Amino acid sequence: MPIEGTDIVVSPGAQMTQVPSATISRAKEAAEALQGVITNKPKPVVIRGEQYLEYEDWQLLGQFYGVAAQTGGAVPVEINGVRGAKATAQLYDIFTGQIFGGISAEAYCMEDEEKWSDRPWHQLASMAQTRAGAKAFRNRFAWVVVLAGYKSTPAEEMTREKAPDKSSHWCKEHDTAFFKRGKMKSYAHPIGDTGEWCHEHKEAPDTATAAKPTATKTDTPPVPPVIIDPQLDDDFEEGKTPTATTDKTSTEEMLQWVAEKMKFKSMATAQNWCIKVCKIEAAKIDTDPAGVKAEIAALQGW
Repeated sequence: MPIEGTDIVVSPGAQMTQVPSATISRAKEAAEALQGVITNKPKPVVIRGEQYLEYEDWQLLGQFYGVAAQTGGAVPVEINGVRGAKATAQLYDIFTGQIFGGISAEAYCMEDEEKWSDRPWHQLASMAQTRAGAKAFRNRFAWVVVLAGYKSTPAEEMTREKAPDKSSHWCKEHDTAFFKRGKMKSYAHPIGDTGEWCHEHKEAPDTATAAKPTATKTDTPPVPPVIIDPQLDDDFEEGKTPTATTDKTSTEEMLQWVAEKMKFKSMATAQNWCIKVCKIEAAKIDTDPAGVKAEIAALQGW
C-alpha cells in the first residue's frame, strides 16, 4: 500500500531512465509473459473478435513493472437523472509507496447500464472501483498491451455482445439464424460459400400444437431482396403494379409474361433477368418454358 502521508511525487520509473531500445525490449518481454498467461484463460473476454484484458490482467502487468493501483472510496452520483457510483484510482510504486503523479483515473457504474439496472448499491460501487483501477493501469501501460496484441480498453468498460436468440428462426444444423428479406417467401440462410441455401419450412399447425420447423437444403436460393436491376433495361420504370396474364407455355409467351410482370421493354431483357437474377439455365428457357414460368411464379410469389 502507499505510504500514508507521503507527498505525491513523480517516481523515477516515470522518467526516461533507459534508452528507447532497452525500454522496448523490456516491454516485449512483459508482453510475451502477459500473452502466456492470458492465452490459457478458460473464459477470455472476446468482443467482436477482439480480446480485452480484465482488471486482474492489468494488475499482473503492473506487477511486472512494480506498480499497483489504489482505488478511492466510491461515492453516489446522479447524472441527468440517472443514479450510480463514481470512483477514482491512482498508481503507486509497490516498493516505495510513492504515488505516480499525473497517472490517475475516474470511472462510473450507472443504473442505466443494461447489466447494472437492478443491482444493489455495493455492486455498483465495486464495479466503479474496478473500472477506475483498470483505467489507471490503462493510462500507464496501454502501449504494452497493444504490443502484446490486445485491445487497450479495459474489458469492464465494454458492453458484452448479447447471445443470439435461438428460440425462433434458428438453424440447428448450421448454427446460424434464418432471415427473410425483400420478396423472400420463407426464412432461409446461405450455406457458407457453397452457393446453396438452407430453408426453414413449417408445416401447417394442427388444432393442438404447431409443428417444429425443420431445415432442408435446396439447390435453388431465394431471390435476393433487390430482384430488379435497372441496368438490365434502360427503359425500366419503377412504381408500376404488374398486370395479371394468362398461363402460356411457349418460350416467347413466357418471356412476354415476365416482361409484363417486371415492366421490361423487351423479351431480351426478360430472358437476361431470368438467367442472371433467377439463375435459370438458358437451355431450360427454350426446352421447358412452362416449367420456368412455374418456377419463377413460385420464387416471386406471383
